[in-house]
Amino acid sequence: MSYNQNIDRMFIEYKVYRRVSDLKPFISRDELPSCQMIGKKKFVGKKAKMEAVYRLTGKRLPEDYTTEQVNNFLTVELFNTSLWHKYRKIYNEVSNEKEIVVENYSYQYTLVVELANKSNLSLDEGKIVHFVMCELLGNPCETYKGMKNPIISLRKDYDR
Repeated sequence: MSYNQNIDRMFIEYKVYRRVSDLKPFISRDELPSCQMIGKKKFVGKKAKMEAVYRLTGKRLPEDYTTEQVNNFLTVELFNTSLWHKYRKIYNEVSNEKEIVVENYSYQYTLVVELANKSNLSLDEGKIVHFVMCELLGNPCETYKGMKNPIISLRKDYDR
């Protein structure tokens, strides 16, 4: 990782983007293309269970079923029956299916983050990103996973 450093402070630059479908900012150390294709799980949670039930039995559970109702259905109708093994196999297939999703990113600005440069500061990029996101969302936090917030200031640079 390369950082601009002073004796008592350190600077990190992040590119701030907005995903077209999301109100939260998305930050990256690198420039992103305006359009990205990613693989995303097609079915998760209760929807994966409901799809597996449909593929096994041909019966669609109501879309407004809660997770508890779906689990109750599985317990009553399939658990401890000869169909349970088939259900689990289908469920594993369904929960691993992926679909291609196109995400559009719009560049907003470069964020220059000024950090306290303490000799004992072990720089954990994930924790720094958490602190930055909290600041951007207007909810700064003092500590995160044992690390004290090292952010001194944030500066938005629209010219980069």
